[in-house]
Amino acid sequence: MRNKLAGGLRASLFVAIAVTLGACATTPKPEATPPAQTPAATTAPAASSSAPQSQPAASSSMASSYQVNRGDCLWTIAGQSQIYGNPYEWPLIYKANTAEIKHGPDLIFPGQTFSIDRNASSASVDRAMHYAKTRGAWKLGVENSADRAYLAGE
Repeated sequence: MRNKLAGGLRASLFVAIAVTLGACATTPKPEATPPAQTPAATTAPAASSSAPQSQPAASSSMASSYQVNRGDCLWTIAGQSQIYGNPYEWPLIYKANTAEIKHGPDLIFPGQTFSIDRNASSASVDRAMHYAKTRGAWKLGVENSADRAYLAGE
């Protein structure tokens, strides 16, 4: 009985790893690059602007939405530099797109368009990162009780 149980656990672990790798398989994608600026455009604002005015220019390169490509998962999307630059912030995308993500955060589809929350408080970011690190077991296509609790703010 013990060998059957151990074999079943090994098989389950193998399937979970295979599904995870398959769901998050990365394919080379061209990185979105900001539009080229002319030398005149870059020298004029730099000479007349101060540090607070240059801050919005940095945030303008950050995406406010993202269209899912084949092989994407919330982890890889959140980790992209134009999104959050930190894969542990994937729950922010999940929470902002619950109407679009209907079968739990582990099952998203190419062509879906997600809004990216740019106004999350530091407390929300901390909570999302804690949830991502402590979520526990999950099953592809199933929203579990921990997912529902996170969305409800518990």
